[in-house]
Amino acid sequence: MTNPEEVYKRALERERLARKEAERLLEQKSRELYDFHESQKRELERLVDERTRELSVARDQAIEASRAKSQFLAKMSHELRTPLNAILGYSEMLEEDAKDAGRARDVDDLRKIQVAGKHLLSLINDVLDLSKIEAGQMALYLEEVDLDALVREVVATVRPIVEKNRNAFDVQLTGELGVARTDVTKVRQTLFNLLSNAAKFTEGGTVSLQASRDRLGLRFSVRDTGIGMTEEQKAQLFQPFRQAEPSTARRYGGTGLGLAISQRFAELLGGAIEVKTAPGAGSTFTLHLPLSEAASEAPAPQRGASGSEAPSHRGLVLIIDDDEAARELLGRILADEGYAVAFARDGQQGIELARSLKPRAITLDVVMPKVDGWSVLSSLKAEPEVSAIPVIVVSVLGERSLAMSVGACDYVTKPVDRADLARVLRTHLE
Repeated sequence: MTNPEEVYKRALERERLARKEAERLLEQKSRELYDFHESQKRELERLVDERTRELSVARDQAIEASRAKSQFLAKMSHELRTPLNAILGYSEMLEEDAKDAGRARDVDDLRKIQVAGKHLLSLINDVLDLSKIEAGQMALYLEEVDLDALVREVVATVRPIVEKNRNAFDVQLTGELGVARTDVTKVRQTLFNLLSNAAKFTEGGTVSLQASRDRLGLRFSVRDTGIGMTEEQKAQLFQPFRQAEPSTARRYGGTGLGLAISQRFAELLGGAIEVKTAPGAGSTFTLHLPLSEAASEAPAPQRGASGSEAPSHRGLVLIIDDDEAARELLGRILADEGYAVAFARDGQQGIELARSLKPRAITLDVVMPKVDGWSVLSSLKAEPEVSAIPVIVVSVLGERSLAMSVGACDYVTKPVDRADLARVLRTHLE
């Protein structure tokens, strides 16, 4: 007979051997899993490193492409706006001459040239503005702004556009808007975009502007009785180069940039644009802008009917510009305003004439060969004898903040608006 004790011992031994084998297999599997994990980890690290290098290369390429785009846009801005400056300026002067001579047909033709030129200029400005915003290069220039005067200016500018489609134009100001610290150019352009957009999509109806101010900020509402939009169309409103639908673009024209830029300007100013619309019931765009802590609560100072006082005297203005047509155009504008004019065809000559002539003011182009406008401005501000002369940068580049930081007293964008340049000179000389 088998000894029960021997049987028990053999069973224990088999159990021990089985447990040992299980431990061996478990250890083997653990090693295999660890090796697999390590190989996967190394492979993942390799893929991450490779992907990081690819992303780094792509980032560098994107930065370089953005830099190239900025350089291209700056060059194209100069190349396109420079001839437009001459077209708009000379057509305006020729129109005045034609009016004086009683040539009504010529006046009509010249106005058509101006309309076409200004339309082209607005398209160029929109594309450049959008590119700057997307590249994060759009700067704010904050200043104390007379809001009531700003609204009157926008209304006067846009009224012919509104009435062109047989629309009534209703303007409602709730009290005095007073003075606020904001970027006047961006607020003006946003209001103009909203109003002109409302006028474009309304025929034989009403376009209204309501403006008010309270403790929360500024509120501008533009309402029209035009075609309105569906929710699907509304969702595409602020996308660049997009309109509600293809048929809208064919019928009403436009590039689809105005509202996209307006929304981005509002966001840059810390505000927003709210939209309410329905098909066939018109649309209401409301621009909300917060008030800067530095904004003045006092009403705007009262002015005469013309918005300015007549100057008591004139003086010599030095024009520094490498473009002959631009020099002649600025010279004629300033001469008509009663200023004596001197010309410099490059930066170095401009510095020398500033030293010798000591003009009352200087207009300075930025894009010039050899010595550019920034170098000229820095040189003038470094010399005590001429550092106090007001320098007005007149350029196609949208670098107002840079110009002011370097020492310019003001900035005028080409094509030059005659009234704007005259106002700037009056502000700083009189």
